[in-house]
Amino acid sequence: MNIILIPKIGIIGAAFSTLFCYMIAAAMPTIELYKKLRISIDTSTISKITVASAVMGLIVSKIELEPVMDMAATCLIGAGVYIIILLGLKTFSKKEIEYAKEFAGGRYKKSLKPPQ
Repeated sequence: MNIILIPKIGIIGAAFSTLFCYMIAAAMPTIELYKKLRISIDTSTISKITVASAVMGLIVSKIELEPVMDMAATCLIGAGVYIIILLGLKTFSKKEIEYAKEFAGGRYKKSLKPPQ
């Protein structure tokens, strides 16, 4: 792929080629593992996560802030957008949302303390 993409679109071609190869390298053993373990793939959740990632990536790519705060602000905005989209697509179960609320509320701080 590099032989084809780099001459046509330069460094971006190298990035796309690498991304594509890593996706294939991750997908092949995953598919084999699911076949051997006879586990079904939840394509609905995977699709929702993919859509949320793509939308978040598009939004973050359009953000232009001052250089000093650029990285931190972009990360925070990206994380917020990603979570909002996942919540909007109803990716999380009620149990997962309750667990996240309890964890954020500090109810699990006791379990983080060392035993006495």
